[in-house]
Amino acid sequence: MNAILLLSALLLGARAGEPSAYPPDATIQAAPAPVPSVNVLSLYDSVRLALTEDRDADAVAAARALVAAADPDLAATVQTVVDATSLADRRVAFGNVSRLLVARLAAGDGPKVIVYRCPMVDTYPFWIQLSRGIGNPYMGTAMPTCGMESSLKKAAKP
Repeated sequence: MNAILLLSALLLGARAGEPSAYPPDATIQAAPAPVPSVNVLSLYDSVRLALTEDRDADAVAAARALVAAADPDLAATVQTVVDATSLADRRVAFGNVSRLLVARLAAGDGPKVIVYRCPMVDTYPFWIQLSRGIGNPYMGTAMPTCGMESSLKKAAKP
């Protein structure tokens, strides 16, 4: 047992018999992800609306604005929407943004949102809206009202 304590002390930079600078049960905890602000959600909704209306250039412009307003982790995910090379790929990337925002909203107290689910997509089927009335970003003008209301709890499940 003394050999284990000595090895632990050496690994932590302390000499045998001296107390460690770190408590033995110290853990490093990551800072919680920020809960999305109303501004971030409004910009997200602008991307959603552009995708719902098949306005690809507007979706890119709105996604760029969201990148500028987002924290680094969210910005990196939103950048995939900007970088996508087709409207279909942009919609898949938007699903990843939706998944991240849903997880953050489900983990903390954030603005009130409505969550919808599209049963027609094979990728992440949920999205967030700030107001009622389905505007499906995954199906666009082909099926803009396809979907049903859901909950953050269901949308946040893996």
